[in-house]
Amino acid sequence: MLYSKFISAGLLSVVASATVVPRGLFAKDSLVRRDIVDTIISEDEHWAEANIANYGPEFFTSHLAGQNPDLLYIGCSDSRVPSDVFMNATLGEVFTHRNIANSIVLGDPNTMSVIDYALVHLNVSTIAITGHTGCGGVKASMDPEELEKSIKTFIKPITRLYQKNKSYIDALPTDAERQSFLVQLNVMRLVRLASNLKTVTERWEKGLPLVIHGLVYRMENGTLHDLNVTVSSKGQFDELYYPPLKAQGLEFCACS
Repeated sequence: MLYSKFISAGLLSVVASATVVPRGLFAKDSLVRRDIVDTIISEDEHWAEANIANYGPEFFTSHLAGQNPDLLYIGCSDSRVPSDVFMNATLGEVFTHRNIANSIVLGDPNTMSVIDYALVHLNVSTIAITGHTGCGGVKASMDPEELEKSIKTFIKPITRLYQKNKSYIDALPTDAERQSFLVQLNVMRLVRLASNLKTVTERWEKGLPLVIHGLVYRMENGTLHDLNVTVSSKGQFDELYYPPLKAQGLEFCACS
């Protein structure tokens, strides 16, 4: 159930009866469900109070001057993959971008602006592109015909990746193994793609440090798996990692 970890016995009764309580900004509406919003506001209050109690009254105000994260995390929007939680990160440590299937789509201003901002204005030194087991976006990319147009278009690069390597992937014995392999192959594709972005290569040309890592979060046990695909200079992926992939008959699309 959504927000199940927050639900108390009292709130369960509210949810069960679908009680609506117009209040505050929503007072003008005739009927507005408040149970979930009330819950997250209440939990936020507890969280804020706990942090001030543990770290002092300047815990929040100390971050007002700006942020200086070392890491840009690109991950999936899946609600079961809470990046700040499993990294045990605190405020200001991680600049985060999440979307369907941890995608980097060329021409998408949303993702590209995040990467540019992180590198040019925040001067991050590390990018972690993180897929996860059981990814619905990757699974859907293998059979996208019934998807809404927006989703189908967004995950098209993964569909192309699957089609390019279909014979290899389909030869794997189970659906779970096929999907897991495509998750990993897609992360490798994205590490390569990121390493060829203009903002990234310009940073390397200036001699500034930047390392791109490929990771997979394992939902079955809550751990991060390092794919050992790490790029810190222009052309390094094609030099070190692409030849072994090609030797297995695997390829990336030229356009992505």
